[in-house]
Amino acid sequence: MFSADVGADAAANAAANAAANAAADAAANAVANADVAAANSVVAHAAANAATNAAANVAADAALNAAADAAADAAADAAANAAADAAANAAADATANAAADADAIAVSFAAANAAANAAANAAAVVAADSCR
Repeated sequence: MFSADVGADAAANAAANAAANAAADAAANAVANADVAAANSVVAHAAANAATNAAANVAADAALNAAADAAADAAADAAANAAADAAANAAADATANAAADADAIAVSFAAANAAANAAANAAAVVAADSCR
């Protein structure tokens, strides 16, 4: 009878130990799984942040490139406009100078003609007087 009680106690102890060990193992596994999940979450967040940052950098680069292109285009347009204005001004100046030169030549021809006519008239008067 005593040995049966000892055997029963040993069996009960073994069962209790097995249950306690299983519960401890389950708790340890749950903690380990939670740690792995947390680590995976951190990695996933880091990857998502890196992807977001990369996309933001690409967008910022595109915006900067667009601004630089627009500035370069504006500068080129301004230079082209300045060159066109300079050419137009030079042509207008040349035209005005040519017209002024032509006017001056016409005035000097008119003066020369007037002087020649006056001289011819004076000579005709002298000739007419000398014939009388």
